Amino acid sequence: MGRGADRRNKGLPAISKDEFSEPMLARIRAEQVYAIARFTPAIFVVNIWNVLVLVAALYGTPKEATALGWAFVICSVSAYLYLRAASVRDRRPTRVSRAAARIIVIAAAAVGGLWCLAPLMFIDHLAAGGAMLVIVCMCCGIMCAGALVLASMPEAVFAFVAPVLAGSLIAIDRSDLVGQYHISLLFVIYASVLVLASLSYYKQMGARLLKQIDAENAARLDGLTRLPNALAFREFLDRALARCTEYREQAAVLYLDLDGFKPVNDRYGHAAGDEILLQVARRLEETVRKTDFVARLGGDEFAVTLVDVGGPIHVMAFVERLLRAFAAPFSAAGLPQEIGLSIGISLAPSDGIDADTLITKADSALYQAKAAGGGASRFFDPKHAQAVQERRDLEADLRAAIERNELELALQPIVQIATGRIIGCEALARWRHPTRGPISPDEFIPMAERTGLIHELGRWIIRDACRIAKLMPSDAPISVNFSVAQLRSASMTADMLKIMDEFELTPDRIEIEITESLLITRDDPAIDTAHELSRAGFPIALDDFGTGYASLNYLRKLPLNRVKIDREFTRDSVDHADCAAIVISVVQLARTLGLDVTAEGVETEEQLAFLKTIGCGAAQGYLISRPIAESELAALFARETAKALAA
Repeated sequence: MGRGADRRNKGLPAISKDEFSEPMLARIRAEQVYAIARFTPAIFVVNIWNVLVLVAALYGTPKEATALGWAFVICSVSAYLYLRAASVRDRRPTRVSRAAARIIVIAAAAVGGLWCLAPLMFIDHLAAGGAMLVIVCMCCGIMCAGALVLASMPEAVFAFVAPVLAGSLIAIDRSDLVGQYHISLLFVIYASVLVLASLSYYKQMGARLLKQIDAENAARLDGLTRLPNALAFREFLDRALARCTEYREQAAVLYLDLDGFKPVNDRYGHAAGDEILLQVARRLEETVRKTDFVARLGGDEFAVTLVDVGGPIHVMAFVERLLRAFAAPFSAAGLPQEIGLSIGISLAPSDGIDADTLITKADSALYQAKAAGGGASRFFDPKHAQAVQERRDLEADLRAAIERNELELALQPIVQIATGRIIGCEALARWRHPTRGPISPDEFIPMAERTGLIHELGRWIIRDACRIAKLMPSDAPISVNFSVAQLRSASMTADMLKIMDEFELTPDRIEIEITESLLITRDDPAIDTAHELSRAGFPIALDDFGTGYASLNYLRKLPLNRVKIDREFTRDSVDHADCAAIVISVVQLARTLGLDVTAEGVETEEQLAFLKTIGCGAAQGYLISRPIAESELAALFARETAKALAA
């Protein structure tokens, strides 16, 4: 699609048939035909006026009847061409075939031939009394007017001018006009200038059109993969569906989403993600047929339109071929990467015959494939469509809620076990949907991670936590949970420091909690980000300690200030000796490493007493306080102040 950019300044050869595809030539021919149609009314008036002048000049001569017959023919042809041009002007064409362009050349030659007859048929009766000058002027004028109208199509100009010129030269040669040879030479010069001017105009028009076509093609190309984009995909699908209706064919829309792409993109950066996308584009192009269409819709989503398919069996054969193409590892950041494919499929005409319906249903089927765990393909199933749509609506509502600041933070106090003093709070995101009521964080947080909204949600949580931190004592930080996707962002530390400056806070006022089970590789860049944040002054806590894959290894690799014992161990520490032993071991290990310890999920006095006896430093849970709204924060700290004064 972008080949024209390298040829657009080469003049006439740039739009030769050898250089460009038929669709591009058809577009150029359409512009030529439209330009001719715009000026056809003018040449119609010129033709009629010249005919009237000639008939008037022959009135009362033996050639009067012949002149009237000739006039009737040329007026009829002119009227027919005028009406044809009117239809072209009313609905401007975007594509014109070679045959249609050839008809214009033939029509130009026919009209030129009719005007060629005028001087040849009537010269004997116009030669006397200087009347020959009338026909000479008429032929010269009609030649110039016709060339002006046909200027966008040089072959039509030549087809019109050549017979008029030939007839005029013959008539002048047979006349007894003074300076007839000079007049003939003047006619040849005029004709040559008209043809050359037409060629020049054609070159300029061609160069302009090629620039316009290049710009339009660029607007239909994905900037990274150079695949067609969503706009081009939609246009192709509309044409394919029109063909389905006309020829009773079947088509399929495949909505593709990459499995495992986001972790690679988050871990190794956008450059590695771009490497993957380029390789995906190449594999897709190598897999589809020449008659099919593949496009990148955005992010890690692609689409394929299969035309003239034999039904679901043939579609599944293509899907299996596609999955085989993705079986081999991709390469990014110098390492092999396993990238899978989830596919949603809709069929035309059984699932619909318009593009919007088919794309929506293929997208719905894709959600079904993703829900199956990825690496799967699903045809659209109306039984699951409602549930899929509800999830899509919920995602859109979450995005809107973040943009409109409709979420809120609940705060769960953390107390020092030895003194009962509040030493901080954990910020917990809460979302009350306007129609569905409260949405659990266990539902919308994974949804945000899956859709990439976690970055926007994370920024909102951090900013709101900073706002609340300014209302709290300076020695009581707010803990904020970070997703691994946030930590893998190269700009995370700079973004955090910028927010701290905006709220005039020091980094020690925000404690970053990292969920241990998310960090499962030794060389994860999230670990590097954690070190950067620690060096910048942010306290780092390892949340849900003991539930991950490499607890002791993370104690060594992460720059921790605190570990938080998972609520499952706290809950069973009183009744189960093995859990009690684990909690005691964690507290002793943390004390040896110089780390603070917080036990989560403390719900009974027995649990709190046990934690106190083993020297656990801090606790949080329903026994201490349920998560409270920001409006209750002042009263919470006021009670603590009153308690301290009473003591």
